[in-house]
Amino acid sequence: MRWLLTFAVGVASLVPACATWPLGARLDPRSSGLAGEWAASPVQGSSDTVVWRFCDDGGYETLRARPSLGAGRYSSTVPIARGRWEVYRDAQDDPRPLVCFDRRARRWPSCRYFEVASVIDTTGRAHRVLTWEGWVSETRRTTAILTERVP
Repeated sequence: MRWLLTFAVGVASLVPACATWPLGARLDPRSSGLAGEWAASPVQGSSDTVVWRFCDDGGYETLRARPSLGAGRYSSTVPIARGRWEVYRDAQDDPRPLVCFDRRARRWPSCRYFEVASVIDTTGRAHRVLTWEGWVSETRRTTAILTERVP
């Protein structure tokens, strides 16, 4: 009986420490605005950029791209990762949807909150930007902004 009481107290102390998973209802990925190619700004000290390619069929791939002499063009791309993606509503009243990536080796999907918006650049042309936070369940989330690549 003593072990049962010890076990119950131990479980009760863990419950508040576990955050509720934010995954709600699945949304149509075609209406999310994610389909297409998105380029992240190069990391400091590198001229390479990371490109996320979201396909309408739910597949994605991440590429490392090296710049060429032409503006907006890449001389080579190296695949980094590929898999499946889905979009979900947040179950905790956050208005932003979540994009979740299929990570077969993980018990939970890897998800990020995101927003797609149109902005006007310095030339007066409109283009789309993707803003997302770090991975859900990270203690310190960072915000990243990706720009849509237009052929």
